[in-house]
Amino acid sequence: MMCGRMECPEWQLIPSLVRCVNRRALPTHLLPYDLEDPNSLREYLTSLSYLRTMIIHEKGRFNLLGLLQFSHIFQATDPRDKVYSLLNLANDRQDLALPFDYSCTPEDLYIFVARRILETSPNLNILYSNLNKKSLNLPSWVPD
Repeated sequence: MMCGRMECPEWQLIPSLVRCVNRRALPTHLLPYDLEDPNSLREYLTSLSYLRTMIIHEKGRFNLLGLLQFSHIFQATDPRDKVYSLLNLANDRQDLALPFDYSCTPEDLYIFVARRILETSPNLNILYSNLNKKSLNLPSWVPD
């Protein structure tokens, strides 16, 4: 598993990393560069630890929208990976019928995913996900 610039070979290491980050006990070469916010690393690792715990204890109970909302803070080199990396964890992946297609633009993928979630979901919760500033050129009803 990749975590930013580092490869984390085992999920089990994440809780230990979170404790080290919170105590500021990591070696300096593992800490963010000066231009990065060290609080972001703490937030990312805490979120990864929480996601790991959720997946282990409640396997199969997460829809794609919930996973996307939870992982919104994470970054990806390719914005399409923010969707594709979570797809196999989502219990509604077959209902959504999202193909893995890296030939589409991130904007087209996000619009397609939002449309499919709206078509298959019994609620409009996706529309509450549009509260932050967008980093992509998307319609107002599509979260990034």
